[in-house]
Amino acid sequence: MQLTLKINGEDKVFIAPFIKGRLLRNAIQLSKETNFEELTEETLDKLVNYVVEVYGKQFTQDDFYDGISAPDMITTITETIHQVVGTTNVKQNEQVTGLDGEQHGEAVDLVKN
Repeated sequence: MQLTLKINGEDKVFIAPFIKGRLLRNAIQLSKETNFEELTEETLDKLVNYVVEVYGKQFTQDDFYDGISAPDMITTITETIHQVVGTTNVKQNEQVTGLDGEQHGEAVDLVKN
């Protein structure tokens, strides 16, 4: 995963390091608690802090707020959450299909949903 922010007038690219299991847990919790139709400043700060954490604190909350365009902000946050969750699903999918070399449709469908 990577993210580009404008910092000091320059585009800087950040690559997410190792995605810890705790980040998956936090993504699930944030998804349950967040109503994207009625965001508050507090909730938005939690979401931005989550992105900062996913990228290993290579940038600050202020760097994120000031370095991303407003129209891209919510999309970037939700894509980050989906990528953390999606990365886990892909790995589970690979494990299910790799057990005996055959693909098990029912198990794969459960993982995808």
